[in-house]
Amino acid sequence: MIVITGGSSGIGLACARLACSKGARVVITSNNESELQEAKDNLSRDGHKIESIAADVADYEAVVSVADFTLETFGRFDTWVNNAGIHIFGKIERNDTRDMRRVFDVNYWGAVHGSRVAVKHLQKSGGTLINIGSVLSARSVPLQGIYGASKHALQGYTDALRMELEKTNAPVAVTLIKPSSISTPIPYHSKNIMPERARLPFPLYDPEVAADVILFCAENPRRSFIVGGAGKGAVTGEKFFPALVDKAMETVVWNMQKAKGEPRREDALHEPTEHSPRIRGDHDYYVRKFSLYNAAAKNPVIAVITGGLTAALGFLLFKRKGG
Repeated sequence: MIVITGGSSGIGLACARLACSKGARVVITSNNESELQEAKDNLSRDGHKIESIAADVADYEAVVSVADFTLETFGRFDTWVNNAGIHIFGKIERNDTRDMRRVFDVNYWGAVHGSRVAVKHLQKSGGTLINIGSVLSARSVPLQGIYGASKHALQGYTDALRMELEKTNAPVAVTLIKPSSISTPIPYHSKNIMPERARLPFPLYDPEVAADVILFCAENPRRSFIVGGAGKGAVTGEKFFPALVDKAMETVVWNMQKAKGEPRREDALHEPTEHSPRIRGDHDYYVRKFSLYNAAAKNPVIAVITGGLTAALGFLLFKRKGG
């Protein structure tokens, strides 16, 4: 039994659909009631066991209501996925303070609310808490500064929560998943203060690639999992060549986030917009349906070997620099 916040579109909806196809019972929540209802109806029509409840994760009591509804409907939940998120594209200096607080209210506090509610139950019954961070939890990029800051904060919170639960031997696995750029409708929901149309930097991965990792971690607890080899490369570069990666972000990734055409000014930052539930966004370049890195990382032996080789490479580079 799995609960997914932000479950009416993008990664959340892809995860719900994949979980349903595997026979799981699912509860999805979102602050967009019409989109949420349509998403539920579409999946129910296929015979899946899915329920929905509208909630704004920035409201702690609303998140409590999601848990209460789930327990009343299904009697328990085994996995809780904090996936809800919102975004701003544009220079930090031009971000409005009210808008930045809203990003943190959803991306950070929404996940904190979900974590507190989920852990209260999971400490008794056991299970998995999954927080959806981002590659930007570890590596900032220009024009997505406040989004990245909220994901940095979520990583700090998640890591501390994991240690505290482990210290008390609580039967709760805590995982932070860090997706690379995923081909979701997030540019359509996000606020864009750039003069250009916003888009996600490539390479892009299909939402089902991220959904597959989420469900894998629900059954095979991991401390963290980066979705996509491109994200792994960015995080590794940040660790060993941060200044060089800064320059790459300033020169290459800066322009990747700007597309031709009129910019969208409608956004769902403070209020939901009227859209049908969509898993994927409309992008004009190739979207990867598979990640070789993910396939390797799922194998614990390969993961250990890869981690060891990365550490050895870092040590050699450090020694070469005379560290």
